[in-house]
Amino acid sequence: MQFSLILNLILLPLLIAFAVSVTITPLVIFIYKKFGWVEDPKNVKNNKATHLYPVPRGGGIPIYLAIFAGSLLLLPLDRHLLGILIGATIFMVMGVLDDRYDLNPYLRFGINLLAAGVVVGSGIGISYFTNPLGGTIHLDQPRLSFFLAGRSHEIWI
Repeated sequence: MQFSLILNLILLPLLIAFAVSVTITPLVIFIYKKFGWVEDPKNVKNNKATHLYPVPRGGGIPIYLAIFAGSLLLLPLDRHLLGILIGATIFMVMGVLDDRYDLNPYLRFGINLLAAGVVVGSGIGISYFTNPLGGTIHLDQPRLSFFLAGRSHEIWI
């Protein structure tokens, strides 16, 4: 019984994502090479190229499609998942357009903010995080707590 649970919760999503990724990757490489959408370090305009020889771009497409397919097949579709998938789609489309047209960094930043806004607009947020210096920082309450001179203090924002 435990093996069945492990298979359904862990291995099945992993196998679906792996199958989609392995199937799509050669197709993306073929299409990008066919249209000449490669990163050639000899013809680069900015310093973001790290390869020594021409390499096809578009590596995010198989990853996106694998996560998208696995999510749609295995997770219940609700507003949170829909927000995440729409945000990921915006981000992926921006990546493909950047691969093709070398978008302005400010435009990419704005599109990333839009994608994050869609996710936050669907109701997903961060209510707190752990302070590396000790304690937690709550983002759901308008106050900052800190220790000073051995006592706890709060500033209400």
